[in-house]
Parts: sequence; structure tokens; C-alpha cells
Amino acid sequence: MMLGWWHWLRGSGRRSLVSGCGLLLAIAALGGIATGAFGTRLTRRLGPWPSLLIAGATMAGTQAGLGLNANVIIAAALLFASSAAFALFNMTAVTMRQRLVPAELLGRVSSLYGTVALRAEALGAIGGGILASSAGIRAPMLAGAVPIAAVTAVLAWRHCRPAPGTNPGPPPSP
Repeated sequence: MMLGWWHWLRGSGRRSLVSGCGLLLAIAALGGIATGAFGTRLTRRLGPWPSLLIAGATMAGTQAGLGLNANVIIAAALLFASSAAFALFNMTAVTMRQRLVPAELLGRVSSLYGTVALRAEALGAIGGGILASSAGIRAPMLAGAVPIAAVTAVLAWRHCRPAPGTNPGPPPSP
């Protein structure tokens, strides 16, 4: 995401803003740092599943916002929020994996998680590069929001429905 913004700034004739790329990167980093400071408390208060869903929705929204936006100040705010959401998602997902996976399988599951994540990143970079070449720099940002939103929606649906074999509660009274 950050590299895409840098290329947009550089290619748009806004040479004075290219120096602002470092500032955008620093602002984005502050989002992750802020989450490091309050993310654990937020997850404890809301619970791990709501934290994952909030992070996923924020990641999708900021990705789409970056694709629709041409204002550097708004982009900085979106990058801050995006980095905060990615940090919250990663903190929560790793903690959940460590708590839910039996110790004898944790190494294998963590390796598989890392392999899938790295392959998805590589495929996204290739697809995003091809899409940016043909449709412009904003297209991959907009397209990238779709799978994030879809996965978040599936997680929300799976988390919010009752587990098989459980009683969802009494039927509504007439």
C-alpha cells in the first residue's frame, strides 16, 4: 500500500510531496505502535472475535478508502487506521492460535499459517502489479478491499451463528 502511494505521488508531478512519503510511513507506523499500547486491553474488553471482526472491517474500509482518495491528509489518517487494524488483527490472531492449538501441533499450524499468508501476499503483489499496470494505481487498492471484506463477513457469519448441536435459545414468545 505504501509503495503504491509513493509511486502515485512521484508520478503525479508532486515532487514536493515525495519527501512526504517518509512522513506517511511514520504516521502509518504510529498506528501500529498505538495498537501495541492499547490493543491488548481492547481485546480483553471486547473479546478476541469482536476484535478480529473490527480489525477486518477497518482493514477493508481503509483499503477501499485509499483507493477512492486523492487527499494526502486523508491518506495519512487511513494509513494510521490501517496499520492499527493490521496490528490488532495480528496480535489477536496469534494469541488465539497459541491458545486454541494443542502444543504438539502449534509449530505445524504456525508454519502453515505463515506459508499461506506469505503466498497470499506474493499473489496479491503480482495481481496488484498487473492490475495497476492496466487500470491505474487505485484499482489494486479497491480490489484488495474485496477479499478482506469477504473474509471478515465469513468470519462474522461463522462466529455469530450458533454452533452445531447447541440450543440457540428459547423461541420468541407470541
